[in-house]
Amino acid sequence: MSDEEMNELNRLLHRYAELELDQWDLWAVDSSCGEVYIRITRGLPPDEPPTAFIRLPPPS
Repeated sequence: MSDEEMNELNRLLHRYAELELDQWDLWAVDSSCGEVYIRITRGLPPDEPPTAFIRLPPPS
């Protein structure tokens, strides 16, 4: 992905988290390598330290 695309994804994820996400969402996306499963949640998953996650910067 280009830098512009990554910035747009970051902006939209922040917007989604702020305006749409209640508790959690589960998504499945088809890719050329098979399905990709995405879990988005307001809670830290069990047995996952916060340091395991890449923190996205605030959108510019």
